Amino acid sequence: MKNSPNTIKIESLVRFLSYAIGILGFISIFRNIGITYSVFFASLFAFSIYFDIRQKNPLPRWALNIFSFVFVVIAFMRFTMDDPVKPVVETLLILLAIKFLEKKFIRDYMQIYLISVLLLAGSALLSLNIGFAVYLLIMMFLLSIAIVSLTYYSEDKDLILKADTIKSLILKSTIIPAMAIPITVILFIILPRTSYPLLNFLNRETAVTGFTDSVRLGGISDIQIDETIIMRIKIKEIAPEKLYWRGIVLDFFDGISWRNSGSEISSITETLDIKGQKIGYTVYLEPSYNKYLFFLDKPHIRYPIKLTAFDDLTYTLRENLNRRIRYDAESVISEVLPERDISKDKYLQLPKIRFENIMAKVKEITENKDEQSSAEAILKFLKYGDYKYSVKNLPITTKPLEDFLFNYKYGNCEYFASAMTLMLRMRGIPARIVGGYKGGYYNAMGKYYAIPQKNAHVWVEAYFEKKGWFRFDPTPSVAADYSPLLTGFSKLRIILDTINFHWNAFILNYDFRKQMSLLNKIRINIQRPQFDFAYAKERTVQNVPFLIGFCLIVAFGYFFILKRKTYEEKIMAQFLSMMKKKGYEKDKCEGLEEFAHKIEADEIRVKAITFIQIFESHFYRDKKLTRQDYHRLKLMLKNLC
Repeated sequence: MKNSPNTIKIESLVRFLSYAIGILGFISIFRNIGITYSVFFASLFAFSIYFDIRQKNPLPRWALNIFSFVFVVIAFMRFTMDDPVKPVVETLLILLAIKFLEKKFIRDYMQIYLISVLLLAGSALLSLNIGFAVYLLIMMFLLSIAIVSLTYYSEDKDLILKADTIKSLILKSTIIPAMAIPITVILFIILPRTSYPLLNFLNRETAVTGFTDSVRLGGISDIQIDETIIMRIKIKEIAPEKLYWRGIVLDFFDGISWRNSGSEISSITETLDIKGQKIGYTVYLEPSYNKYLFFLDKPHIRYPIKLTAFDDLTYTLRENLNRRIRYDAESVISEVLPERDISKDKYLQLPKIRFENIMAKVKEITENKDEQSSAEAILKFLKYGDYKYSVKNLPITTKPLEDFLFNYKYGNCEYFASAMTLMLRMRGIPARIVGGYKGGYYNAMGKYYAIPQKNAHVWVEAYFEKKGWFRFDPTPSVAADYSPLLTGFSKLRIILDTINFHWNAFILNYDFRKQMSLLNKIRINIQRPQFDFAYAKERTVQNVPFLIGFCLIVAFGYFFILKRKTYEEKIMAQFLSMMKKKGYEKDKCEGLEEFAHKIEADEIRVKAITFIQIFESHFYRDKKLTRQDYHRLKLMLKNLC
């Protein structure tokens, strides 16, 4: 029997839903798996659709089972504690594709649903972002509809469903997930949570490249063309020229690269006497291949997290950052970092290479000038001289600084900062390089700064006796764009980024501490209720129109939507009401035809029986009355008058 345009076979519906659930499982882990597995899955998936359309099964089940076993063994061989989730997820993906190739029975469809759910769970371990919430929501509704459809399929594989029936099936199937969502939210809020992330050893998100312990000249140029967001900072908007995000200090130079030799200090509770504007903020740092944390300018108070502090006011984690973290801090915006005693030998260190040309230039620039004036002169020479900013074709040679200063005359921030630091040391002024990020765009919608990798930056700190460390930034500000212009597409990205930021801020960081804070607020309000009768009366009067409107909406929804009668209920109520007016009332336990045959008047009895037979031809065949059927039956009732 060929299906009409407004009908669908239950088997086709089950297959479609199964393919949709499988595709959703694949999409949820697509970004976190190898391209080989993605292509292999897509190929097998396309073949399975082709074979289902042609109603062929080219491979026997035993062959597919052997194929599955081979992939399980491969996954076992690839399994390591450093990355335990990815090989398991990739193997599940291939098993899902193989399951689609098989001739499908009810248990096969259930296995497809199970594997797809496991893939979604695996995506949460690989990267628990807001996309997971979207996929989970869609999966809940698809699974509910699919399982109900599979129940129909188990009863009759050849069942043909009309469009109205399918619509009703979908609407009723969504009741369970619709009810489950608010319950899930409530359970998320009230169930006890631990502040220690037990599954962090599994949840290793895709990391971005960041700063390392050593920086080779030209080494961060790749970072400076990367648009990936490295961190988001919840903070009030401040002047762009003050946005220096401190991360690492480099003090040893071998002529080509810089490295850090900072000495560790045992306490992180020490606060320095730094004068300036104090600002509190919260950092949401993305995973990276290093241990460094970033703070605005001069960190003043560090909230307790497991980190290592250095005497140059930088901080690192105990191990590489493999998951997104959140930490609170307070900083002081200041051009100077007070410090009385320093190791001058450490910050006056020069490489063994003889830079005679650079030394001669330093003497020329700083002749007859004191230390501070000499530093200003070197800054002016580099920042406002004949040098240009560029991240392409950098002078990576055996003597990169000499080539930068006297031949190429262009480079990125590493060359400008390295040249100034070296020239300051040649003048006898202790100096060091500070690495981190500069600028960022302020998201007014979310009230936070987003810092992309391209904002990676290094600058200089010079030490002056009895004053401390002063910041100098010799990189030409015209060339280095640290506050990108917003186009139409960028604005859309900001909206999406805002949603993702709030997910990270309020969902991923909801822990036992926040639960207790919420509980305490509720308890205080219950124990010490404050009620101002005069104020309450005033507010009640003001809100009367809103209350009336709300009640009307509820009443409309109840009587016209929830209590709205179907065509069957309406026409039968009218029929029984008309019969009652004529003196014939139906008993509750009496059938319609039995009731009609009891009517004494022959003409009314014949018309009533005809009406009932037409009505039952729809009702008892699960055929809903259409608007035309309803009006036809209503016309028959008028003839009964």
